[in-house]
Amino acid sequence: MAQPDVARAAESHAYDRYVSTHILTRKALPTTASITARIPKLRALYGRYLPAAKTTPILDAGCGHGTLLHWLQTEGFAGAEGVDVSAEQIELGRSLGIRNLYVGSLEDHLRERPNAYGVIFMRDVLEHIPKKDVCSVLDLCARSLQPGGVLVVQVPNADSPFFGRIRYGDFTHQAAYNKSSLSQLFLLAGLGPFDFRPAIVLPLTIRTVRKWLSWKFFSIMYRAGLSAELGPGDYIVSMNIVAAARKTV
Repeated sequence: MAQPDVARAAESHAYDRYVSTHILTRKALPTTASITARIPKLRALYGRYLPAAKTTPILDAGCGHGTLLHWLQTEGFAGAEGVDVSAEQIELGRSLGIRNLYVGSLEDHLRERPNAYGVIFMRDVLEHIPKKDVCSVLDLCARSLQPGGVLVVQVPNADSPFFGRIRYGDFTHQAAYNKSSLSQLFLLAGLGPFDFRPAIVLPLTIRTVRKWLSWKFFSIMYRAGLSAELGPGDYIVSMNIVAAARKTV
């Protein structure tokens, strides 16, 4: 078993070269045009969680190169900010003209900002955090939310039969989650009420209608199988799941 300092060094090395060893091995570098093209999907998945006041402070925690932050700023949240441990990712985002990007530890950033944010997004982040640190990070998120604020996360969905493609598609991933484990974590952090949604948006166009119908058929059949074994339930079976939890006090 690797010693803790050796494991931390390996993880840091992976994030130092995250763009060159992970993003570029799967797709081309993002451009302003490519991240702008993703805005409709981001709006469909996360738009319901945006506050009415454009001055509300928003944090994109683990922002990567800033695709979500770019969307927030185009929606008028000019003060929205992002933090990520990967300097390579932040440098890429800044080269695309995305503002308010910072390199640093998420824990340190949150620790220094109690009651600071109306919304904290953690999109594709929680699965990177070692299990021993997850509860403390979510405690810091709760502490950094203003009363009535909301934490929004997207994670690999362990209830999906295909979750392994996400869970094991990145060396730095530590875990997958489902509604049950996320509910447990939110309650431990003192957050609630919470809700869950499938992280899938397939616009109904001529090009995607066959894909959409195939997905609907498969998801209905798979949920039926879960119901047969586990009993009726509101099962979410997309590869990723979106969850939101509010800070009520």
